[in-house]
Formats: sequence, structure tokens, C-alpha cells
Amino acid sequence: MQALDALLAASKAPRKLVATDTVFSMDGDIAPLPEIAGPVRAPRRLAAAGRCHGFGVLGEHGQGALAHFGIASPRRHLHGDAGQGGGVFGAFVAGRRK
Repeated sequence: MQALDALLAASKAPRKLVATDTVFSMDGDIAPLPEIAGPVRAPRRLAAAGRCHGFGVLGEHGQGALAHFGIASPRRHLHGDAGQGGGVFGAFVAGRRK
């Protein structure tokens, strides 16, 4: 997390995107999403969290890693799952038309 903080502070980009998987498939490590969410809450920062490996196995009713950590975000605009946890090939991205 110190490295992430340092990278965000050093970046001169007007907007920043932090991208991570939620569950790393090779060994099952779960990303520290609550800690990642802190620095991302600053203005002009967004997070993208790949959810396919946590879908179906984490959180209440298999809703994934965000539910596992109790993270609800009013800024969450894109959704997509199905690949691994759904036992199917492929995935999807869905959101509001806007």
C-alpha cells in the first residue's frame, strides 16, 4: 500500500485509475480492497476491480469480493462477472446507458 500511495503521489496525470484483480487465481490471494479504496476516494481517482474470480465464492450469496469486505460504492458504474465463478466461458460488462 505504501508503494501505491507513492505512485499515486508521484503521478502528474490529471486523473488516475487503480486497477486490480480481486482474487488472484494462481494462489487465491484476495486484494486488500478496503486499503485500496482509501487512496482512490480522492478526487479524480477511480478504481477498477476484476471480479470474476471472487464471484460465486466470496461475500454473502457469492456476490464477490466487494460484498466480502462490505464495500458499497455509489460510484460503481460497470458490472461484469460470469467467467470463472459461473462455470461458463466468457464474461460481460454492463452499466447504465449514460
